[in-house]
Amino acid sequence: MERSDSRQRVKIGLITIGQAPRTDVQPLIERWLAPCADVLQVGVLDGMTLAQIERELGPQRGEFVLTTRLADGEAVVLSAAKTEEAMQRLIDECERNGCQVIVLLCTGAFRNLGTERALLIEPERVLTPAIAKLAGRTPLGLIIPLAEQAEEMRRKWGAFDAAITTAAASPYTATSGQIAAAAQELRAAGAGIIVLDCMGYTLEHQYIAREASGCFVLLSSSLLFKLLTELCEL
Repeated sequence: MERSDSRQRVKIGLITIGQAPRTDVQPLIERWLAPCADVLQVGVLDGMTLAQIERELGPQRGEFVLTTRLADGEAVVLSAAKTEEAMQRLIDECERNGCQVIVLLCTGAFRNLGTERALLIEPERVLTPAIAKLAGRTPLGLIIPLAEQAEEMRRKWGAFDAAITTAAASPYTATSGQIAAAAQELRAAGAGIIVLDCMGYTLEHQYIAREASGCFVLLSSSLLFKLLTELCEL
């Protein structure tokens, strides 16, 4: 059966908790989404100064935190709860702009986000259970941005009966050596599969972790974008 040349492109809204566009994930966007989708990138921190970010979205002691990058590459730490409120406003904006699919560029857990008509894809709800089932009895090692996220990660992955070990190395500030050391630490702890559990990790980080550990290494952003191609006509 011949395929029609009048294939319809999907409009996808990508919401980052940092500032758009995300140049660090642009190679993956170009590889997987550009051939089949029109992409709108928006960010929670767009147009904000560092002082505004700290004042309006900075975390209080004891809060679960997220980390992301600004347009100049500087890393910032945010309150997860305050970030969620801002993300809903961007979801609404993407819908007003005609996005049929809205994707969060964050693997953090959010509980109160929603759309009116568009398909909302939250990586934490898709990738975490899929990877846990893929791993089965194989121990998972997570490279995460911040050490203080470890307890929340244990709860998140534990909900799917995954045995995990964590090591912290931020995708925004860690050196290649620190990424490699984190991967080696997880391998030494018995991990058979390593997950780069943040949208900020890149193909380069995946290569470094794989070479350093000898383990299978899963890149969250790559897995997500490959999944999204199933919604498009290639």
